[in-house]
Amino acid sequence: MPRAIETTLLSAIVEGRIAPGSRLSENRLAEAFEVSRTLVREALTRLETRHIVSVSPRRGWFVNRPTAEEAAAVLLFGAAAGRGAIGTGGGFG
Repeated sequence: MPRAIETTLLSAIVEGRIAPGSRLSENRLAEAFEVSRTLVREALTRLETRHIVSVSPRRGWFVNRPTAEEAAAVLLFGAAAGRGAIGTGGGFG
């Protein structure tokens, strides 16, 4: 289940439905996915290892702001995937 949460959050972030700098509430995500906070935390930790989100003590989880190079790479990947030049099964990282 954490893998599915991770994939869903990653898609929402890459597609711009969750903006860079947005705070991610463990409680709200747990309610939305109808799972425990532990499973949400595991998914967020996976995204943190991929530098997609970060955690700040006593503040919570936040979507990282990509550098210009990272943003360009995502756009290029999306364009190539849209043309069928790249398989989309592997994900980032």
